[in-house]
Amino acid sequence: MFQFNDEFLKSVGLEELPENQRQDFLEYAQEQFETRIGEVMMNKLTKEQQEEFDKISTDDAGAIQKVLDKYPDYEKDFTYRRLINNGSDELQAKSDFAVVKWLDENFPNYSDEINKILADLQSEIYAQKDKILAA
Repeated sequence: MFQFNDEFLKSVGLEELPENQRQDFLEYAQEQFETRIGEVMMNKLTKEQQEEFDKISTDDAGAIQKVLDKYPDYEKDFTYRRLINNGSDELQAKSDFAVVKWLDENFPNYSDEINKILADLQSEIYAQKDKILAA
């Protein structure tokens, strides 16, 4: 998953952002990104799908297990292994894995949508970088 970090700041021309403003700006950018993803998803999913996704993404154990049951060998799955190898604990890895697999099944072009949203956000921030740095 995409990381909002110093590399992101560099990609939008804000590598010179003062240290005391970096974390707040990164949190703002991530919030904007997540909000935009949510808006796109909610417009493309049925009400039932929205409710199901909400349960999975808020760590509802039953909803997560329902997804995991479809993948009896999930612990061997590349996505799950990558989550574990990147430092997620077992519960977080299961939750994130369930979200990814649910999206694969119910919103097949979500990665394209995410990439477009990220590119749009980066372009908007880059266009405003001088104002941001001057603030």
